[in-house]
Amino acid sequence: MLTHLARHRDQIVSKEQLLDAIWEEPELVTPNVIEVAINQIRQKMDKPLNIATIETVRRRGYRFCYPKEANS
Repeated sequence: MLTHLARHRDQIVSKEQLLDAIWEEPELVTPNVIEVAINQIRQKMDKPLNIATIETVRRRGYRFCYPKEANS
């Protein structure tokens, strides 16, 4: 998931797009799996390193946003 988001840096990727891109049979996976995986990435990477890699864009999806641009 992290790799897929990083490949689409600064683009909003919906849960459905993530499911389709990562799972062979996305209809068998609930969107909650995405939320759990995002949370795990944040717990394992963001918290210990004090960074933010994935931004939640409400009602649209997620955006890989690391590193932040200096102008942002």
